[in-house]
Amino acid sequence: MIKRFTYFAAIFAALLMPVQNFAQDTDAEMPGIYAGSDFSGGEGTETSPYLISNVEDLAKLDEWATAEKTGGRYFKLTNDITETPFKGMIASKGVFEGIFDGDNHCITVETDFPETSCVGFIGFMLGATVKNLQIAGTVNGNLYVGGVVGQAANGSKIENVINYASVNGSMFVGGVIGQLITQKDCIPCVVRQTANYGTVTAKYCGGVIGDMGQQVGNKVEHIVNYGHINGDKKSGGLIANARPYDSVYYGFNFGTSENNLPLGCIGNTKSSTIGDLYYDAQTFNIYKKNETQLKLTDDLIGVNMMNNEEGSGFSDKFWLYAIDMYPRPIMNGMENFTIPVLYATPVVLEKDNTLNNITRPFIVGTENGVVWSSKNGNIQFNGNKAYPVKQGDDVISVSLNGKSRDIKVKVIDCLGIDDVLASGSNTVTTSEGSIVITLSDDADVQIADVSGSNVINHSLQAGSHSYAVKSGIYVVRINNDVYKVCVNN
Repeated sequence: MIKRFTYFAAIFAALLMPVQNFAQDTDAEMPGIYAGSDFSGGEGTETSPYLISNVEDLAKLDEWATAEKTGGRYFKLTNDITETPFKGMIASKGVFEGIFDGDNHCITVETDFPETSCVGFIGFMLGATVKNLQIAGTVNGNLYVGGVVGQAANGSKIENVINYASVNGSMFVGGVIGQLITQKDCIPCVVRQTANYGTVTAKYCGGVIGDMGQQVGNKVEHIVNYGHINGDKKSGGLIANARPYDSVYYGFNFGTSENNLPLGCIGNTKSSTIGDLYYDAQTFNIYKKNETQLKLTDDLIGVNMMNNEEGSGFSDKFWLYAIDMYPRPIMNGMENFTIPVLYATPVVLEKDNTLNNITRPFIVGTENGVVWSSKNGNIQFNGNKAYPVKQGDDVISVSLNGKSRDIKVKVIDCLGIDDVLASGSNTVTTSEGSIVITLSDDADVQIADVSGSNVINHSLQAGSHSYAVKSGIYVVRINNDVYKVCVNN
């Protein structure tokens, strides 16, 4: 049986002996061992792939990988497998060497192998292809853990793949792939049009890839992270560890980070062939700025990053650019599914603010009918405008079609809203949870919250009037003068 690699073990083996030829030369001679009835249909060919329709089919595919029966065979997902999670792992003990086409469907997994290395929906793949697939749920492992693939080696290809799952491990953990590895004299691995939306937690972790390299460089392009990274100083928004010869181009990190430890796009790199990678410095908290990769949210949304010059990896051939949205990699239409739309909807802070240092009102995306809310009420929303009304930690959520995304924020101050406003001899102040209006003459007065709901709408006599209200932003209209105040209880 072909064993899983680790970086150091593979280097050592390469020094001691010639690289093994893993070409499949027996499958075609033994068609009798491939019974179509083992799956939901199909013959395992490109024109008639084996059909995967349920968790039983997935379990059978794992058995085939253990027996090394997948070489050169085609498999196609026929529907979402989400109601009953797949609790196993393809190639849990063997190797997957076939072509798996998800056909844009989603599989929910509960893959829990905390003491095992090379863990993912597919644990270990060699010269294989995974494409057009979404993975949701949870993946737990030790080393080289990925939501979709634990370890991909020697000519493997991953494209049009999305991870939504939470991915956890000890080291070298990626949202999509735990490790890419290519030995001497072998075809490089290729990763393209790949996105992570899940939370990734490990000592060394990357939004898309945990670790990559070896004697032959891998090719990675058009990748993006929108997810949450919980790692240390050798973690990165896209990749934790990139080694010499690897080629990484045309990537974005729009994600968030648990602390200020990860770097912008790549945590640790010795590669000289890395470029055109950018991260949102207002949403991704890091300990050391990378001036060549750093962008503000305003720089990244809309068509600001689009480059349709010939040969550019940022053309609209590869990315969907939409008004007031982050770019999305074009992925056979999956870029328009609910979760990709949610995570591409930005929080556009003032230029001197970050998610953990909010002091001023800001803008949120409202395209596609998304709805924003605040867990603790420290931020109030009115259309596409958000107002910090109370200091402290909060979680703001954006929702669409029954799905939601949570973003941790911290309000440091509520600048930009005056506590005392005056026009002529009239004044509007706030005091102990109340709005206090002092009029020099009789006047028509209206108080409304930021949603537009009236608190009062009266004709008042000259003098002082106090109205107890909840914490929030209020608009006060006195005749033709308009005031905006923030009330803290």
